[in-house]
Amino acid sequence: MKNQSSMHRYQEWLNQELKKESPQKQNSFEKLARKLKEQFVNLEVMLSPENLTCDGALTSTQSFAKKIDLLKMWKALENRVDFKVTRDQVVTFMYKTAV
Repeated sequence: MKNQSSMHRYQEWLNQELKKESPQKQNSFEKLARKLKEQFVNLEVMLSPENLTCDGALTSTQSFAKKIDLLKMWKALENRVDFKVTRDQVVTFMYKTAV
């Protein structure tokens, strides 16, 4: 399935990017390196209803599986930064940095 392979490629890319980053002990989203913030933003965008359902092309089961995969990636990224990041924090960052 094309959707699964693109998710797998993104997960592989994310894992490679996380290996490149040096460990950071930060306690707030604002203090994270921009690259890490952008990775959270990418996941947030992929978690939007339109992207989860591929504009209605996926079944609810497929959408749910996609969401679970994305949330696992989110958790892996949280583990990497060593603190919980909320979707609200990411959306706030997106609005602050929007042109």
